[in-house]
Amino acid sequence: MKIWHTILEMVRRHLPQDHGDKKENSHSIELAYAVLMIDLALVDNDFNKKEHAFVKTTLCELFELSLDQVYELMDEAQQIVTVNHDADDFAYHLKNTLHAETREELVAILDNLLSLDDRQDSFELDLRNRYQMLLGVRVT
Repeated sequence: MKIWHTILEMVRRHLPQDHGDKKENSHSIELAYAVLMIDLALVDNDFNKKEHAFVKTTLCELFELSLDQVYELMDEAQQIVTVNHDADDFAYHLKNTLHAETREELVAILDNLLSLDDRQDSFELDLRNRYQMLLGVRVT
């Protein structure tokens, strides 16, 4: 768990800083993170309890949101994923908004989410790799 908190802290350092009472682009970034995570969790049509808890906890801790705010964010993201079936625009938004280090950390978050699935299918790994490419994260 220590590595998980280290990753969260690294991502937090690269997110937009507070400007008065608002964060620049904060909702769009929060929503984009939620959309990518929920899309990856739903790609196998089984958003299991472990995946749900991971997404919820990650959004709460990463963006310092209340549970009510996270539930609203997750509902909004799930609606986007089920209606649009395409989260590419959200990945592009993050690529154009976040530093490379933060995008690499997001891919690590997606890897952690993927590891919670009881059975991994090739299309889950394909989607994860697609997001890595769209986020401009290079394989090392």
